[in-house]
Amino acid sequence: MSGFRHSLTGETLVPLTFIKEDSVRNFTTIIVGGGPHGVMLLRQLQARGAQQDEIAIVDSRPLLHWWRERLHDCDTQWLRSGPEHHVDAPVASSLRSFARERGREDEFATDAHRPMVSLFNDHASHVIERSGLERQRIAAVAHGFSRLPNGTLLLRTSEGSLATRHLVLATGPGGPFYPRWATRLGSSRVCHIFDQTFERSSLEPGCRVILIGGGISGVQVALALAEAGHQVTVLTRRVIGVSATTTPEDWTAARLAQMTALPYEQRFEMLQGAGDKGTLPSWEQQRLAEALRSRTIVHRVCNIESIRSEGADVCVYIAGGRPDVERAHTVVLGTGFIRDLPEWLRTSARNLNLPLTPSGAPILEPSLEWGTGSCIYLMGAGSAPVLGPYAANLIGGMLGSERIAVSIVSESSCAPRG
Repeated sequence: MSGFRHSLTGETLVPLTFIKEDSVRNFTTIIVGGGPHGVMLLRQLQARGAQQDEIAIVDSRPLLHWWRERLHDCDTQWLRSGPEHHVDAPVASSLRSFARERGREDEFATDAHRPMVSLFNDHASHVIERSGLERQRIAAVAHGFSRLPNGTLLLRTSEGSLATRHLVLATGPGGPFYPRWATRLGSSRVCHIFDQTFERSSLEPGCRVILIGGGISGVQVALALAEAGHQVTVLTRRVIGVSATTTPEDWTAARLAQMTALPYEQRFEMLQGAGDKGTLPSWEQQRLAEALRSRTIVHRVCNIESIRSEGADVCVYIAGGRPDVERAHTVVLGTGFIRDLPEWLRTSARNLNLPLTPSGAPILEPSLEWGTGSCIYLMGAGSAPVLGPYAANLIGGMLGSERIAVSIVSESSCAPRG
C-alpha cells in the first residue's frame, strides 16, 4: 500500500482515500500474537474495564496453540516458573486457587512450587473459556502496519485491514535458528526442534540421532528420544550450564534499576550472559546425568566444522587438528531462535521511523511503548533492555502486560495526532 511522508515526523502515512471505510474494522487495542504474553495482556485490559468489542487479538491459530505444541514437541513436563506466573495475570493466586479447588495441589513441585505443564495448560484453558478470550481472536496473519493521517494505526493482515488506536506486538520468538553449516546441507535429515513440522514420533525406531545444542528444550528432546529407544549423541559448544529458576537472586529490583539507568545501547552488555538461556534447571540436569551414566545418551563438547550427507548417514565433522566425525541417520538442531524481528515488522518500524539502536534493536519507553507517543508496544525478548533478561519468559509477560495495560488505560502517552 503506497503512501506519503509526513513533513515533520518522516512517517509513512496512508491517505484515507486508499482505504474503503466498510472494509476496515475498528478497535481501541489490537494485540498481534496469541501466545502467553498476548493472553496475559488481554486479561489485564479486561480487568481494567476494557470491553470485548474494543480489543482484538490476531493469530492464525487458537490462543496458546504454538505454546502447547512446543511444550509437547519438547516433552516438557515441568515449568521453571513459579505458581504466580500464569495467563490470568491480574490475579496472582489464580493458578493456586485453580489447583486447590480441583485437588491438584500435588502438581506443584516441592522446590519453588513450580507447576506441571498439564496443570498450567488446564488452568489457561479455563481462563480463556471463562473470560471469553477466544471470541476476541481474529484468525489472520499480520503483514505490516502503518499510520493514517489522523493518527490511527492500520494493521494489514491476510484477512484485510484493521484500524486501532493502540497496537501491541507480542509475536513471540523468531523462527528456528539454523547455523550456516546446517543450511548448506539442504537435507530433509536435518531438522530443528522448533520447526512447525518437527515430530519426534516420525523418526524410525532405534535410529541414530545427533542433537546439537545444550539448552533446556534441546536436552528435553534428547531425553525423550533416548527414552523412546533411539541412540542419541548430544553435541554442545560448551559445558551445559545449570540455572534453577527464572527469578534468580542476581536480578533483583536493584539490579534492574542499575541496568535501566544505563544508556540504552549499554544495557545489552549487562544482559550478555544473564538469564537462563542455554542452561538446564537442576532437575533436568539430574535426568541428563543419569542418562549419561547409563550411556543412553552420549555428550561431547566440541565445535562443528561442517555437516555432509554420505550415503545413508549424515556426517557431522568436528573442528580440530585430526579427522573427527560423528555419524547418524538424523541430525536434530536445538540451536534456539532467530533474534531479529520478523521482516514485516522491521519494515513497518522503519517506515514509521520508530527509534532503533545503531545495532537495530527497538528502543522502548518504560511502559514498553516503542518511542514516545507511538501507541505501539513491544512484548517479549525485545523488551529485555527494560524488563531484564527474563523478558521473554512468563515473568516477563506478567511484568510487561501490566505496564502496557496501565499505559493504554491512562491514555496519557497516546495523544491523538493531527
